Amino acid sequence: MIEHGVDIVEIKKVKELLIRHKNRRDEIFTENERIYCESKKDKYKHYAGRFAAKEAVLKTLGMGWGNKVKWNEIEICNDKSGKPYIRFFNKLLRSQDLNENSLTISISHCENYAIASAILEFERNR
Repeated sequence: MIEHGVDIVEIKKVKELLIRHKNRRDEIFTENERIYCESKKDKYKHYAGRFAAKEAVLKTLGMGWGNKVKWNEIEICNDKSGKPYIRFFNKLLRSQDLNENSLTISISHCENYAIASAILEFERNR
């Protein structure tokens, strides 16, 4: 079976959120994600892309944010070639038998928007 999730965010809105509520940066993004984004010339495009990717991943799982999953329990990483992949730090998500090969994500951004798509392939009913 295949599940697909997609999310688009306005970069300006993510920038405003992170500037206005500095503590949210730590709540939403892992330390590795913050280091990655802060190293980029236009860091808010990268923050927005990771924000959208986390939303897209949860859509593939049929879950929302709340008391079961926290924002910083999903980490968007990049392999040596730059391809993004997911790491989970939540017991519920880690128990889903998901791995780097079962969940594929793609992130893109332009001047105003960031978009992410997630595709989950699995054999059992969820």
